[in-house]
Amino acid sequence: MKKTLSITALLLGLSGFFWISSCDGCRETLDKFIREAMIPIPKADRTPPKIWFEVTDTKTNTTQTFTSDTDLIKSNGDHLKIVLWGEDADGGIKKLCLAHSFRSTCCSTSGSPQVCSTTQTLGVNQCQDFSDLTTQAFKKWFILDDLNISLGCGDGFELRSGGYGLIGTVENFHGGQASISLGISVQ
Repeated sequence: MKKTLSITALLLGLSGFFWISSCDGCRETLDKFIREAMIPIPKADRTPPKIWFEVTDTKTNTTQTFTSDTDLIKSNGDHLKIVLWGEDADGGIKKLCLAHSFRSTCCSTSGSPQVCSTTQTLGVNQCQDFSDLTTQAFKKWFILDDLNISLGCGDGFELRSGGYGLIGTVENFHGGQASISLGISVQ
């Protein structure tokens, strides 16, 4: 099933590309986009790439940009749209990754002594890897993520603490790297 979806997505992408490149004016627009989005991969690059999160809270429709490690406090039921950005205008983006995990502690509401249980995931990675590019590289790239804040406990237990952790990493074509973390505590 997954292989069928991947093949279908590839075929749709290729048909869209050929449709755009065949229509009047579309090819010029596509060429302009590629010229503006890509740079030649330089022979050397001494500077690390830039990395940041853009986080939109869909309840308040506000967007915040975080350029350094940040912790937020949110509530169950909140919904965040998260964009991880990587940029290297003079070296190009080779790889951009977003890892996320969650942790929750639930404690019994009755009985003595109180019983608590902690659940924790190992990180789940999403990566965009452009290592196969040899002459041109994207100056800037992104990964989208939707986060529905929903940490719950079974009957007879209540949420004592919990949260989500996101870590973004970016690498350019000469080994320059940067990373950023976003912690979200749930109350």
